[in-house]
Amino acid sequence: MTASWKAVILAAAILVLMVAPLIWADGSSCHMYFILYGDPGCPACQAMSSFLEKNYGAECLEFRSIEEEQWRGNYDALISLLKLDAYVPLVGLLVDGKLRAISQGAVRDKAFWDNLAETNSSTQYIPVYGYRNNRRVMERIPFSEAAQYFVPITPTKPVGQGTQGSRRFSAVLPALILVSAILVIWLRWRK
Repeated sequence: MTASWKAVILAAAILVLMVAPLIWADGSSCHMYFILYGDPGCPACQAMSSFLEKNYGAECLEFRSIEEEQWRGNYDALISLLKLDAYVPLVGLLVDGKLRAISQGAVRDKAFWDNLAETNSSTQYIPVYGYRNNRRVMERIPFSEAAQYFVPITPTKPVGQGTQGSRRFSAVLPALILVSAILVIWLRWRK
């Protein structure tokens, strides 16, 4: 094997090692995933949605408009089940695909959400933060009662097992081929 081919192989290997983590890092596989029931015209819902997108990524947020019949039915059932005042937004936090907490209102405190994700590993009970008779309340409810209302439209998967990585690879593949071709031509031309 000539020195130029060794250089091409080495350069290609370095390129793959540099680009592979970017390609296979799976942005759609969110460790923390949020399902927000809200009204698109509600300032608190918009603020909460923006906060979650900014801090956790748009791919980690699912906005369910209560103006749509299906989501309105789910929202009404949740409010009844949880015995809360009918305020939006109502946010479910899923950690690695499992419901871990529910919070009502625009809680725009990253530490609050991060702490909920880290500390609540119970699969039997989940904390619910909400409003009852215009007062902030916190209680625990059985996981099984509310989980059915927080099933993602696109199922979440534990980090590293999603499909976004393959989509990103398809998007980057032409650039990877082009860069490799330019590198080969340049190394051949240098001979």
